[in-house]
Amino acid sequence: MALIAARGVDGFSLADLSRRARVAQKTLYNSFGSKEALICAAFDFFLEEQAVRFPATEKRTMAGILDQLYERCCDFMQNREWVRASNFLYFSFTVDEEIYGTLKAMALIYFDQFHKVYGDHPDFVTNNPTEYLRLQMANAAHGTVHDWLMGRISDRVFPDAVCLGVVTAMMSFVSGDLRREAGRLVERYAARLRDQPLPSQDSEASASGE
Repeated sequence: MALIAARGVDGFSLADLSRRARVAQKTLYNSFGSKEALICAAFDFFLEEQAVRFPATEKRTMAGILDQLYERCCDFMQNREWVRASNFLYFSFTVDEEIYGTLKAMALIYFDQFHKVYGDHPDFVTNNPTEYLRLQMANAAHGTVHDWLMGRISDRVFPDAVCLGVVTAMMSFVSGDLRREAGRLVERYAARLRDQPLPSQDSEASASGE
């Protein structure tokens, strides 16, 4: 992952990894078949590490799932270059479909936890265009990450901004008591963001002497 983060996909090669890991290039090709498959394996390995650090079984409520997402976003801030590489790939016009699918699945981990916990709940709306909404949720999550990487969202508010986007999307899938619970969580994250200016606004205020 360090090579991918440092060089991006175009600058990453099995030959480089072979030299760095002291593993025969033929062995890597025999194991993975292509550069794209190896990249997917690297992302999958990172996800497995994250799953150990943030076990889903400990979070069985909507608030708990979002608390875990918040913690994970804080962890992402310590892995900025890795996140930058994965975000660049997600929005690339030439991204391999297998890599794209892996990155989309990464963005939907917490929605999938939510679906697993509440999918059989009577307030869960089952007639939604689920796959379309999943795509919108993945795009929104990666979009927020992109804004953070570009400096449009500060480190201070990044985890809250991601959680707000996810719980807002969750509201499309619930009614009744679950929708009211989601509404309270929307207000929680919105309240944290309400008085926090965007970085560009901070700069403009400084320039104007405010």
